[in-house]
Amino acid sequence: MSVRPTSDQLLKAAELVAGHHPDVAALLRDLAEPTTPPDPVGLRKRVLRRIWRIHLAGMPRTAAARVIAAAWASYEPTEAQPVPGTQAADFDRLSRAGVRPLAWRQIADALDEMLD
Repeated sequence: MSVRPTSDQLLKAAELVAGHHPDVAALLRDLAEPTTPPDPVGLRKRVLRRIWRIHLAGMPRTAAARVIAAAWASYEPTEAQPVPGTQAADFDRLSRAGVRPLAWRQIADALDEMLD
């Protein structure tokens, strides 16, 4: 018996949660089709929002965008895997996907879309 969900199960789950949790639905769709590359813009937005919600909770959008931009610009990938759940792991994920660091205003715009 396999505990790993099939692509069909992941797509059905994505449909169920899409109305209330669009970020989770997009993640499930990405997992369901591992042969297709993830949408870099969607990935970037999800990771930036995650950093703001988890690592910079309660910080105003503009200040958070400046902190994220500075941390991302100074991030250097290493051979060692970063600790899961850290900002370094998030930046590593973006780096592996080929997403380049953004200016703080672009990050602020991405975070602002989250508020809509």
